[in-house]
Amino acid sequence: MEVVKADESYEGAFMIKDEETVDVFRKAFNQVKREPNVEPKMARKEDVQLYFSSTM
Repeated sequence: MEVVKADESYEGAFMIKDEETVDVFRKAFNQVKREPNVEPKMARKEDVQLYFSSTM
């Protein structure tokens, strides 16, 4: 995960490893409704940039 600063640069990346927090992100990702061929629109800039990788 990287935190996005006000000037849109990124702070150093860090890994989230505790199972409780990973589970929170897993549940959030499962609620995302993907729509193929639709250009996403955001109301504001991102606060964090998250890369999700799992070995299940």
